[in-house]
Order: sequence, then structure tokens, then C-alpha cells
Amino acid sequence: MREEIRRIVGFWLEIGLSGFRVDAVPLLLETSGIERPMEIAPHDWLRDLRSFLGRRRGDALLMGEVNLEYEDVRRFFGDESGDELHMCLNFNLNQALALALVREDAGALVHNLRAMPSLPADAAWANLIRNHDEWSLDKLTEAERQEVFRAFGPKEDF
Repeated sequence: MREEIRRIVGFWLEIGLSGFRVDAVPLLLETSGIERPMEIAPHDWLRDLRSFLGRRRGDALLMGEVNLEYEDVRRFFGDESGDELHMCLNFNLNQALALALVREDAGALVHNLRAMPSLPADAAWANLIRNHDEWSLDKLTEAERQEVFRAFGPKEDF
């Protein structure tokens, strides 16, 4: 399967695509429940894929969907040289933005920006307002979620 992914990525690079959004990266790299030894460790595979992109097209990038707490997201960028994902969607900041808009106060954004870990020089956060998925507010407390729901989702089926 990994070789097929590399072949498909190579095809798209050849015709000019330079960016790849990797969906649900933590689940893609999950190994629990796999009984036989892995040919290559999941994070090593991600490093290999990034290296392949760099060799085939120097400006290509991998942007990952990693909806975890900051300290857990950081490991998907790789080591200090940044040898795994180039970018991660910043779901933490996205959720703080929702709360800041509801409260009409930037406090939640300021707190969140200060909590962001430092990244390797060649890595970056992909800050977003919304994406195509459902609006996840799982990093907010239950009270904060309800505050956002009351303001933006007056219908029960929000």
C-alpha cells in the first residue's frame, strides 16, 4: 500500500501538483491492534514520504489534519529539523477563534497563541477559520462549547 501511495503521489507531482493534505494523520499512523511487526515505523514512513516529495519536487508540501492538543501535534512535524509534515491544520486556534468571536474578546486567541509550541524552521501552522469537515469544538470545555452553540447554533441539530 505504501508503495502505491508513493506511486500516486509521484503521478500528481509530475503533472504539477505541489501540495497534499493528509487526512486524519494520527489514525493513519496508528499501530495498535496490528499483530505482525511493521516493515517500517509509521513516523519513518512519513519521513520517507516527505523526503520523496522533496526529491521529486522541492516546493512540494505535506499538510496534515492532526486534531490533537498542541503537545501531541508537535511530534507530527518530526524532529528539530522538521522531517515529517510541513504544516498541520491548527484546529486549536480555530476553536479559540470561535470562542473569541462569541465573546467579542480576543482573550481566547491570545491564550491559544501563547500556548503554541515552537516549530522547526521549515514547518508552519495552517491557520483556518473553517474547513470541509464538521466544526469540531472538542478542545473547548463543555461550558465553552455550549457558549458557542448558543451563539452560532440556535437550532438543536447544529
